Formats: sequence, structure tokens, C-alpha cells
Amino acid sequence: THGRPKDQLTLLALKKSGYTGKVYLVLDNQDNTIDEYKSLYNNLIVFDKNWYVDNCDTGSYIPNFKTILYAKNACEDIAKELGLDAFVIADDDIKSFSYRKVDGPHLKSVAVNGGMDKILDEYYRYILDNNITASSFGIPSWYLSGVNTFSSGKFKKFRCPINFVIRNTSKEMKWSFDYGEDLNTAIKYNKHGSTELALPNIQIYTVPYQQGNSGMRELYDKTSNLKLVYRNIMQNPDCVSM
Repeated sequence: THGRPKDQLTLLALKKSGYTGKVYLVLDNQDNTIDEYKSLYNNLIVFDKNWYVDNCDTGSYIPNFKTILYAKNACEDIAKELGLDAFVIADDDIKSFSYRKVDGPHLKSVAVNGGMDKILDEYYRYILDNNITASSFGIPSWYLSGVNTFSSGKFKKFRCPINFVIRNTSKEMKWSFDYGEDLNTAIKYNKHGSTELALPNIQIYTVPYQQGNSGMRELYDKTSNLKLVYRNIMQNPDCVSM
């Protein structure tokens, strides 16, 4: 999280979903609102942003400071320090969670208003038992094909965990690129024999793309969409196209 201490949508969504486990707010030491965070929360972990700027593959000679990349790699290190078997890297702008299931010709949606502990236990168990590096819940665009979302051919193509990434700590993962780090990192590991498999049984709803305050909004506002998309092609020109 960055720059929005009073706008913690994911915390509220997790509470409403029935989650009772541990949550840490991870923020960088250059956040101008850090004192306000400290006054509101006692579950903060602060990382040294400059260290990660110097030690992350940003895909650019000139480092970009307005990116989630550094926080994601900090979360990987923090999880190891805490001795966790599995953990979630969650964006801070998730509004709600829903079950998605096929009912005849219809793809039904039912809000998760309890039971998130059990849901996460099942996801954790699945990725640990099957040696999967990362998984995630689904995002809205994945369900545009309705019931076909859950057909075997379509289902196994969800290879890019995003927004709510469930991680197997025993499998190393170094996030890369200052934009599109979810797509580019997933492609990198899938290409080298690691398995990243998102499971859309649960869907997340987030603040619409490029409409949230703070976070990476400054990067989006200052950079054309064409340039942002092309950064994905730069890293994986063999399998990413406009």
C-alpha cells in the first residue's frame, strides 16, 4: 500500500469475507503518509525502497520509483523472514470477493460474506500439494465467456496470477519490470518450467483500472497506454503482442 492510509479497501473486503488470519500492511520508507499509517495501524512492515530500487530488474536503465515492483519483492523477503509456508500478496484496492460457479447455462456469482479462512486454506493446500509457484483469484475480464470460463480448455490457460497472488514460499519468485510485473513475471517462470496457475473459482472486484488515487496512478497519468503495453513486449517479444 502507498499513500492512502484511510482508504484500505482490501482490509474491509477481507473482514467482510470472514477472514480472521494475519494481515500486514507493507509500505516503503519514502511514503509521505507513513506517520498517518502508524497512527492508524499496528500491523505495519516498512521496507527500504532504495535497496530494492538497486536490486530489482526494472527493465529500464533509469529506475521508476512509482511502481509496485519493489513492494512485491519486499513481500517475498518478508515472508521468508517470517517463516511462512504460503502467503498472499494483495493489492490494496480490492472491493469484494465472490464465488463463481456454473449452474446449467448460467455462470452464477455469490458474494463471499463468510468462510474466507476455509477458502484460503483450500488454495494454500492445493498449491503446496501440487508444487505450484503461485495462484490467484479471478479478475472480471476472465469471465466474459460465461460458462465457458470453466471449460477444461479455457480453465488451464489462466497462467497469470494477478491482484491477489497466493504464493508457495518454497518456490523462489523474483518479480521483474516496473510495469506489467504480474504478466512478465508469470511468463518468465512459466517459460522456465515453474507452474503459475490461477484458479477463477473466486473472483475479486477492484477499483477500475487507472481510477484509484495514489498507488501507481502517477505512472499511469504520465505514460501513454501504448508505451505501457509495449513494456510487456520488450521483456517477452516471443509470446506477447499488442
